[in-house]
Amino acid sequence: FIRDRNASKALNTNDGPLMIISGSGMANGGRVVHHLRQRLPHKENVVLFTGYQAAETRGRRILEGADTISIFGDEIPVRCRVAKLNSLSAHADQNEIMRWLGGFQEAPRKTFIVHGEPVAQATLAERIQLELGWEYVIPHHQQSFSLG
Repeated sequence: FIRDRNASKALNTNDGPLMIISGSGMANGGRVVHHLRQRLPHKENVVLFTGYQAAETRGRRILEGADTISIFGDEIPVRCRVAKLNSLSAHADQNEIMRWLGGFQEAPRKTFIVHGEPVAQATLAERIQLELGWEYVIPHHQQSFSLG
């Protein structure tokens, strides 16, 4: 377990076999970016994503097979093997969300759907309306609401 920045940086000087487990995210910031810069160019390495990677993030570009990735202004070649483990997620799926919502004693005045890809949001919204009869909102970027 690495607690500080310098110890994390020291991992990048290790030439031998190494497994780096990084916190969830889209690979757009944090210590993982330094590790990616060091590991992506080498075909003997594997970058394994276990979490969702949103569209237009560095993580998604890597998963979709980009030949190079911009890191700190440099184009870094992606020569390593890239894989995704789909069985791990910190997020509930639609069935789990619907089961959770179904346990409410009373319906909220509005249900805000603020996470996920647009198609998944629309599908969840439709289920909330059809199965629970609740009002929902899929807010636009920077849209605000009065909750009082």
